[in-house]
Amino acid sequence: MVSKIMTSVLFGIEGIPIEIETFISRGLPQYNIVGLPNQVIRESKERVRSAIKNSGFKFPNDRITQNMSPANIKKEGAHLDLAIAMGILVAHEALEIENYAFLGELSLEGYLKPVKGTLSLIEGLKQSGYHRIVCPTENYEEARHIEGVALYPYAHLKTLYQDIQSGCLKEKTVLKKQTLDEVHYGIDFEDVVGQEMALRAVQIAAAGFFNVLMVGPPGCGKTLIAERIMTILPKLNLIQQIELTKIYSLSDEAKTFELKKLRPVRSPHHSITRPALVGGGSKLEPGEVSKAHHGILILDELPEFRKEVIEALREPMTNGKIQISRNQKFAEFPATFMLVATMNPCQCGFHLSSNQQCQCNIYDIKRYLGKLSGPILDRFDMHLYLDRVSIDSKIRKSSKVLKAEIEKAFKFQEDRNQFKPNALLTKKEIEQYCNLSEEAQRKLIQYYKTGKISMRQYDKLLKIGRTIADLETSELIELKHLHEALMYQDSERLKRSL
Repeated sequence: MVSKIMTSVLFGIEGIPIEIETFISRGLPQYNIVGLPNQVIRESKERVRSAIKNSGFKFPNDRITQNMSPANIKKEGAHLDLAIAMGILVAHEALEIENYAFLGELSLEGYLKPVKGTLSLIEGLKQSGYHRIVCPTENYEEARHIEGVALYPYAHLKTLYQDIQSGCLKEKTVLKKQTLDEVHYGIDFEDVVGQEMALRAVQIAAAGFFNVLMVGPPGCGKTLIAERIMTILPKLNLIQQIELTKIYSLSDEAKTFELKKLRPVRSPHHSITRPALVGGGSKLEPGEVSKAHHGILILDELPEFRKEVIEALREPMTNGKIQISRNQKFAEFPATFMLVATMNPCQCGFHLSSNQQCQCNIYDIKRYLGKLSGPILDRFDMHLYLDRVSIDSKIRKSSKVLKAEIEKAFKFQEDRNQFKPNALLTKKEIEQYCNLSEEAQRKLIQYYKTGKISMRQYDKLLKIGRTIADLETSELIELKHLHEALMYQDSERLKRSL
């Protein structure tokens, strides 16, 4: 008899269904696995053999052949152990088991160990019509958030197979989903002294999920502000949590098997390599841009990063995803992040400062700024120029107040059936949601005809203006909203100062 057991493997962050066919025939004892298994799967033969024997079942002393179909896809991962073992047991006893899929690594004693990438693996099976999934008990907390599947969590192979023999697998009822409590970060925008214009701009950026470049002398608060943006971002919804968990489950950073409920904040050192930033390596793992998905990517002192690393940000900043090809492998990872970059305007840091004289000559400044290409600067939605403020400044605003205003703007967006940040609006959605007053429409067209802005900058003006209007719960984008938006679009100020 040939048994057929369903499981799945990872391809990027997507799950691909795999059918394991098992044929046991008379002959000299021999055990072969075919269908492009990697070394981990080839080693699973000994894990499976020990697990079956230590669970109290007989391992067939015959010729065993297992085929992993489709045979042209390379199979990787110890999570196939359970499906391999079930294939042997079912074929040996000629049992019938249909419409179930199996995921889990086996210990030598037969215990089911948790695996990475559970959400992706289960969703791949679900899309192929398999809605009954057997998984390790420790993966249940993570997997229960996928709707439309019945989960059968087990801790040991013996208990699982005895239930299969009796024909009554034990489904676990999905518990009520927990809500995320208010998070206390230990930092607050109240720590920022002065910088009223910067705080206003950062609030707009957080409300619209815009990319921000902050330029200013050392000690003016650029990094302080960047680190506190996470305190005013709204909570992730369930779909976003699942997407983020899929990404982190592929990396070695996954310490627990639960949903990622907080927006990520990634702040890599300037010595980071290109593969570490955008992803890659022999296993095609996600990089920092994908780990910052639905969160913030902070690049402090941007010109100190290698030029090739900075230029690699072009695709994810534009498309919200990154496509990687390595060693005849291909993967696509989501990368919708809010980029917050800081930089000094020159090597000494005081070019454009009104508090201290710059020590750099014009050639040093040009060489320093030359590390950032025009296309990269153009991909920043907002450019902020900061300077040092007086220690006597009393202007402060708490994260709680800023976040409440942002959440009010998000509610205003939802009331008009807009369920994505303004920075992510498509051309068609801009036409639908970015309605201008007659005066604003006339002035914007006149300004565009001067040739001072590109079509990309034109769209950015509309998106930023729409966000400012949302913060004021205004149905139309007024001229004052466009004027404020234009203040954050001056990417040429550094060049004009030379």
